[in-house]
Amino acid sequence: VSFELPVLHIGVNQPGVMIKLYNQWGGGAHAAPAASATATPAQTATSPTVVQLIEVHFHPLNEVGRAAIHQFLKAIKQA
Repeated sequence: VSFELPVLHIGVNQPGVMIKLYNQWGGGAHAAPAASATATPAQTATSPTVVQLIEVHFHPLNEVGRAAIHQFLKAIKQA
């Protein structure tokens, strides 16, 4: 698994197994309509977006990766 931690922009490259993948779709034709009652569907449609949440178990997580993740958690006040 190779990714960059947000906020600190630290790269992590560790072996891992993807356990779960969640997709949340938004925008597009199924988005909430705009506040204007006179807007047409073409004017209210936005580009579809997807937010992904991935659960990964690292096998094994080395000290460099562990330190980078801990530093990130401290930066966002979660550790």
